Amino acid sequence: MEEKKIEKQLSLPFANAVQMSVRNMKVRFGRAIIITMSILLGIAFLMSVLTGNAFTMSLIHKGPEEVKVLLMADITEVKTRQVWLVSLSLLVCTVGIVNAMLMSVTERSR
Repeated sequence: MEEKKIEKQLSLPFANAVQMSVRNMKVRFGRAIIITMSILLGIAFLMSVLTGNAFTMSLIHKGPEEVKVLLMADITEVKTRQVWLVSLSLLVCTVGIVNAMLMSVTERSR
């Protein structure tokens, strides 16, 4: 069996290596910020929906009678809309995170 010999070895100057490292760190930091912001925004949106739901439920239980009657009529619509909003926001967050991860893997495999 023949062994393959390295005919020519490439050398990378230190300045170029540092420049490449800094560029890589900037790209990875940007991706980390995008992922972190999508997670935080998803959590903030979920908390705003849950807070609105808790506020509505407290009005139903402890509010004036005329408010209770109005809210009871719309409570199923409100809950359905909240479920759809939360589901869509989680889907968007998931797609954003998966996209960032796929970009990272694709760049490393080049």
